[in-house]
Amino acid sequence: MHVRRRAGLSRSGGHLGYNIAVGMSHLGGYKLQHLVSAVRHISRAGVAGDLVEVGVGTGGAAAAMGLAAAMAGAVRALHLYDTFDPAWLPAPEARDGTDPAGLSATDWAAKCARPESQEKVQAFLTQPPVSLLQETLVFHAGDVTRAAHRSIPCAIALLHLDSDWCACAP
Repeated sequence: MHVRRRAGLSRSGGHLGYNIAVGMSHLGGYKLQHLVSAVRHISRAGVAGDLVEVGVGTGGAAAAMGLAAAMAGAVRALHLYDTFDPAWLPAPEARDGTDPAGLSATDWAAKCARPESQEKVQAFLTQPPVSLLQETLVFHAGDVTRAAHRSIPCAIALLHLDSDWCACAP
């Protein structure tokens, strides 16, 4: 694993890009903090491998993961698997149920399931204030249920699966 130091990031978490990433994430503070803590832990422990996120959305959690690794002193490859296009989203099914707020999968799909384009996510992640290194980002666009035929990292240190309904995570 190639690890590089990244200048300009505070280890205290006071980096503006990190705060913006938290605001962009749909996870909510508690879940996002656990994800960031896991990234910091694997970085401190020297766990080899890349970071992977399946279900990228607006890129908030991906930004937080990348920045947490950088703040811990390591910049890892960040593999981002998403449709990046609402036309590739599977239709919600009855087994999808409701989210914690009581929104059904069908209602969620109609109101919320608007994946950002790969270009918008890439711009968010690589431009100030987030400014992750372009060469660390690996985008995998398409049907996430068929990701096995695509490039999969040789070593995965942490995988964050953020699927919004059952068909996306069989």
